[in-house]
Amino acid sequence: MAYLYDLLLAEYLQVWLHQVHLADAWASDGEARVRALVQHVLAQAGRLPAEAHPNAPALLAALQVLARRAAQGPAPAAALKQELTAALYTALRRSTAAARAPEAAPQAFAFSPPPEFAPRPSATDFVNWT
Repeated sequence: MAYLYDLLLAEYLQVWLHQVHLADAWASDGEARVRALVQHVLAQAGRLPAEAHPNAPALLAALQVLARRAAQGPAPAAALKQELTAALYTALRRSTAAARAPEAAPQAFAFSPPPEFAPRPSATDFVNWT
């Protein structure tokens, strides 16, 4: 996914992330709920015009891979929910990257993901910092 500032896509992603966070993966029908949520988000992302949202095709591809993986057989709902959350957080981070934002855009919209989804520094970065 490219780093392209897209506030409208970021708003969609925040709504979808809220829906994912509300999904109870530990309920008796948790796996079915999470699978339905994956299909719901995939259908909504499929309706986004690629010319208006440059990050949408990469998000759609990631969601299609996740949907295929979910359809292959039983998968733990918590793991599926975590993968969906990671894909959405990645797209959100790339859609609101402050470094790529237009100069007139308010930097208040730059998004910082939770630590478990934040980019990890590489060994080269660590060597350069020390």
